[in-house]
Amino acid sequence: MTVNNEPQGIYLLVEKPHQVTSHMKSTYMVRRGLDHKIDTEYDDTNSKEQARLYRKQYHGLYNTAHLHGDSLLSYLNKSMNLHSYFSWIGFNYLSMNGDYSDELFLYINPSTGLYEVIGWDYDDLLRMSPHEGQEVRKAQHGDKLIFSLEDSFDRMIAGDPVIYSSYLKTLKNVIATCDPTLISTTSQQVVKELDLLSKNEAQRKATLYIDKEEFDIDKTHTDIKESMNFYLPEGEPL
Repeated sequence: MTVNNEPQGIYLLVEKPHQVTSHMKSTYMVRRGLDHKIDTEYDDTNSKEQARLYRKQYHGLYNTAHLHGDSLLSYLNKSMNLHSYFSWIGFNYLSMNGDYSDELFLYINPSTGLYEVIGWDYDDLLRMSPHEGQEVRKAQHGDKLIFSLEDSFDRMIAGDPVIYSSYLKTLKNVIATCDPTLISTTSQQVVKELDLLSKNEAQRKATLYIDKEEFDIDKTHTDIKESMNFYLPEGEPL
């Protein structure tokens, strides 16, 4: 949906958090706020001790500075369905979601005891850059396929090779649900448009982003080819 030529997201495709928890018979849910604080707590456990343990489980996701690699992956897998979280940030990357770090609900799956993800408030899609975390992304993790690094959990994913490798496997599965022909033809269209821009000085100057620094069309071709080799399922021709 677009209002005044600005994308307003896909509200109608998002399930309401309380509908999810009711369907799953979950008794505990949090909404993540800025700086990964618990913005809102939804506690139907009828047990202060159980709620305290769930709260500790959430905060434990961020107390991982002493862990790395396989040990970190094992630790996180005991608290969260990482595939669910990886799929969520992967979708945010592909849809260029400009604001999602504090637009997340996490609920306890009563069958596993793990936190599961409910994305929310998709009103900021198709942005050139996220509202927050862009500076960190450029300075530290510019090559990583994560759109925003505002939240320290996402920075941990980007910074740990084992965790990031696991994320990429999930991202490939998310991409595999897309139409490969559409992905390929879209990339070819982008290349053609950039070729035209690179050959026309007037258009280069009139373009908002392309003239900020020297534009190397050959490097662009290489970057897009590398991206398409990742995006398309194995064996799918470019």
